[in-house]
Amino acid sequence: MQTPPIQPVPPQEGGGKKKNLLMLVVVATMVGVASVLFLLTIRIQQGDGGLPERTSEEVGQPSTMMPQSQVIPPQATGQRTRVIYATYEDPNVNIYSALPDGSDRKIVVSEKPPAFQSGLEAMLRLRVSPRRDLLAYALYPRDTISIVNTTGERLRTVRGDFQSFGWSPDGENFLYNLQLPSSSSDTGGVSLQGPAREWYLLNAGTGEESLLASRDVHRDELIAWAEREKVLFADHVLGSKSYYLFDVNKKESSPLPNVEQWMDMRKVSVSPSGRRRVLFAVPSPIGRSGGLCEFLEFGEEWQFKQLLFSERCQSGSLYGDLGWNGDDELFYTEATTEPPQGLSLVNDSINKYDFRTRQRKPVLSRAGRERYQLAGVLEGQGLLVLKRVIGNPEYVLEVRSFDGREPVTIHSSNQEGMIVDWVRE
Repeated sequence: MQTPPIQPVPPQEGGGKKKNLLMLVVVATMVGVASVLFLLTIRIQQGDGGLPERTSEEVGQPSTMMPQSQVIPPQATGQRTRVIYATYEDPNVNIYSALPDGSDRKIVVSEKPPAFQSGLEAMLRLRVSPRRDLLAYALYPRDTISIVNTTGERLRTVRGDFQSFGWSPDGENFLYNLQLPSSSSDTGGVSLQGPAREWYLLNAGTGEESLLASRDVHRDELIAWAEREKVLFADHVLGSKSYYLFDVNKKESSPLPNVEQWMDMRKVSVSPSGRRRVLFAVPSPIGRSGGLCEFLEFGEEWQFKQLLFSERCQSGSLYGDLGWNGDDELFYTEATTEPPQGLSLVNDSINKYDFRTRQRKPVLSRAGRERYQLAGVLEGQGLLVLKRVIGNPEYVLEVRSFDGREPVTIHSSNQEGMIVDWVRE
């Protein structure tokens, strides 16, 4: 329908000017409303339901809106995570990295060990920096430790003991030791403590080294760098262990209180915020095939708080890792007897302890021929799980959700043994 032409109105005296002005305002308003309706119709036809709201931070700022398809994904910012895992593939020990979906697998390190040992853990020690940007590794029996970045570029090599080395919680420093000949003059020529050790501190950034503890300070085994300024050491005397906290700044030791010497500490795990500290200990003597292991909680200054629970476990080095989802969920591996003999304990299930309810519950239980062992927690994304299939044999590294579901295979092999961690890049 055509709009009839507007007829000119002759000027009138008095209120004529006011009527003309009112007419112009009405016409302008109608044109404006029609324009807005036309624009909205076009937007709806293009699939856009309206104009996006601006956040409080954007108010008063120049418009920098980017179409949704052009938003930079997290992996493009250099903060994506990668799974690190080591395997023995004759004749080399290989360290790989892969995305959590199993894609983009790369070799980080491939090196032939100086001597073959039965089991990967007897040949390789691997420690990832808390910053998740550097790897330190050593191959038995070589007395050198290599530090590489996440692509395998060798940054530093230091002389050190294959057994004991580790990172400070902030990832700035690296602790290692050198074995020295025993000094037994004070024990009538009989050595009670084995080889003496000197402990050194290496600044990962500058490469500067400093002596932390001399051979006169008998600190035989590094259990963990417990917090920023405290290192947890063990002394070995006549087959038993004593535990000490060593202050890095003061270079002084103090006994770890309320810890039985007959307990053999194997792992220390600190929650992401540092609020909770858990020690995992197995009954001595070392090598005992089974028994009740204890999970002990410590507070500030590593004062003993409580026994969380006791659990059946395998006391050997194959016991799985400990991992956290936040500060309140601790994941661990449980061992049960393996038929038909029913005498030995085998890692086969993953459980969760909830600090809020103080309850334990199964996450992954043995089923049919499948056995499970916790290998770690992938930065709030899920569990790193080692699955063993009895009979094939088959060993599978998986990423699973925190409830044990949605398995994604990272690596599978018929070779037993994998060492697993993760990095950022």
